[in-house]
Amino acid sequence: MKKIELLTRSTAKMDKALKLNVLNCILHLAPATVAGLGDVCHHASPACRAACIHYSGRAAMIKKGENTNTIIEARKRKTKLFFQDNKAFMAALFADIARQQNYAAKKCMALAIRLNGTSDIPWEKIRHDGKSIFDLFPDVQFYDYTKNPDRLSLGISNYHVTFSRSEINETIAHEKLLKGHNVAIVFAGKRLPEKYTVIDNEMEFVFDVINGDEHDLRHLDPRGVVVGLTAKGKGKKDTSGFVVAL
Repeated sequence: MKKIELLTRSTAKMDKALKLNVLNCILHLAPATVAGLGDVCHHASPACRAACIHYSGRAAMIKKGENTNTIIEARKRKTKLFFQDNKAFMAALFADIARQQNYAAKKCMALAIRLNGTSDIPWEKIRHDGKSIFDLFPDVQFYDYTKNPDRLSLGISNYHVTFSRSEINETIAHEKLLKGHNVAIVFAGKRLPEKYTVIDNEMEFVFDVINGDEHDLRHLDPRGVVVGLTAKGKGKKDTSGFVVAL
């Protein structure tokens, strides 16, 4: 069987983890319904779909007169495999994780994997012989962002999930903050605020804002904070409320 590589371990943000001696890998699929076979982002808002990081960085570098590139097409192929032959997809993913685990061990590095780089799949529900991917790789730290509020209290020791605010779920995002969960918020401009205020029952609750652009290792974040992210790609022109203006 031809080796299928699903994980990416070299992007500008992934490389920032190297200074922390962590090998950071990410799985990028074609977001939402871009691949044309199903929706991998069921809880995404309209603005989230429009401003997805899928349309930034190298994936946004499309030649004049064309509407795609090799990165976009590769993500589509991965997504089609996920839907059309999930068994083969998962086998390839397991093999890829094992390769990255061996590579990290040789380099004396920790391994952190983000499975939903441009998707929001509930990986905890996908089983192989009754076991989840987190059971099969207990020594690997997995993490993700999600807009699905039901995925924040999974009780999986090696899987950290950060809630992601959008223009339509701010009330839920504030509820999650008040309950001690971390919430990622995209802010306009190049500088992040130091604090974020939530008003609940006429009371003000102030949360620290950490810089989520310094690296992508969300499992290392302190608990009960706002993970501030600066708008990128199409998000820089957002007027829907997805990006919070300062």
